[in-house]
Amino acid sequence: KLNVFDWLADMDLHVNQKVFDCVEVRFKNSRKEFYHNINTFSLTTGDVIAVGKNVTTWALGQRVFGSVKFGAYATVIDASSDRIQALPDDWSYAEGAAFLVQTFAAWYALKHLGDAKSGDTVLIHSAAGGVGLQALRIAQKMGLHTIGTVGNGDKKEFLQTQGFDHVIVREKDFAAQLQTALNGRPLRVVLDAV
Repeated sequence: KLNVFDWLADMDLHVNQKVFDCVEVRFKNSRKEFYHNINTFSLTTGDVIAVGKNVTTWALGQRVFGSVKFGAYATVIDASSDRIQALPDDWSYAEGAAFLVQTFAAWYALKHLGDAKSGDTVLIHSAAGGVGLQALRIAQKMGLHTIGTVGNGDKKEFLQTQGFDHVIVREKDFAAQLQTALNGRPLRVVLDAV
């Protein structure tokens, strides 16, 4: 089982690792650069093609995904061995890259931009999409009260099975539905995943 939520929660964007503690990864799929203050990092998938002498957790040929400092347009990059995880066997490189981008976008929006705290209420627009579903999972781990929105009533039941506290279909009575879902709680964070 992936431990990505703990991994993201502990993410430290400073990379001062010795080469001995790194693995060399040949990129296989698209990368997305994110900017946090003056730090730039990329999310990627690829294959381990070399390991530092202190690395015991990775082997040549392993399929991995993770975050690296800079290098989104390189073909090969050295990555700190604690910034990658094994790509699940049944995932393609594209699925791994999509998972990372969706998960990190949701986490960054909730944690860094929204500054959400346990007990806060979050409204997640387009909740049935990749970013919306990852935002739900992260919000649940953070102890947030979740309200998801969809533009189509056919998706409402699906979102209810995913664990949203409330699901709203964006219709003419949206404001009234939102007030009912809030039940007097302040709305602290709004995430629009579109």
